[in-house]
Amino acid sequence: VLERYYSEHLEALTKAFAASGTVRERLHRVLDGYFDFMRSHHRYSRLVAAVIAEDPNRKDEVRRHLEPLFTWFDAALAELAPAEGPAARQQLFLTFSGLVTGYFMQAELQNALFEGDAMADSEVEARRAHLHWLADAVLGSLEVDA
Repeated sequence: VLERYYSEHLEALTKAFAASGTVRERLHRVLDGYFDFMRSHHRYSRLVAAVIAEDPNRKDEVRRHLEPLFTWFDAALAELAPAEGPAARQQLFLTFSGLVTGYFMQAELQNALFEGDAMADSEVEARRAHLHWLADAVLGSLEVDA
């Protein structure tokens, strides 16, 4: 299950980034691809967390499947972000993957906290717009630093 999940996940991101356009457009498509993939597979992030929580020895299995995803992300952002420092590619991977997966992992908590439906189209699109805004802020900062 994990192998298929991570393979499909990587395929979705690769396809989104491969299309032509500016780095900003391509990054938006990657975020959209990631977001859409997680929306349609939102239970998998909970499964991965549960697998590791239940048996910490299985973290190597999860890492083995997650590593190609990180390696791809690192290479995809090589032209954009440095390898080290606060804007490092690893930090960007952790930030954006956490923002996307966290949204879906905590949907039930959000429903209770905000008295709504985090999975409703309007809420999902509001979150997507926020992710684009954050990506634009990060890209603007990277462009200034360059």
